[in-house]
Amino acid sequence: MSVLRGILGATLGAATAGVLLRVRTVSKDRGMPLADVVADLPGILVEDVTRVADSARSAIQDGRVAAQAARRDFDEQVVVASRRREGNDV
Repeated sequence: MSVLRGILGATLGAATAGVLLRVRTVSKDRGMPLADVVADLPGILVEDVTRVADSARSAIQDGRVAAQAARRDFDEQVVVASRRREGNDV
């Protein structure tokens, strides 16, 4: 039970430190007092989560495009190699 409490305590401590760092960063970037940032914190965190989801979707799409390009490139390399092996240099 004490190990579980230690893990839970460490997790909560890390989360709290992350939120405090985010509050300070937003306060500095927007030139707002800490109290105003804390009051707006729920909305700020929702924006952050939305941004992460948008970034993930964008990364997935970029990965798909890169995979398609790599597949086309590989297919072209296979065709060139098979033509060379058959004596039909490209």
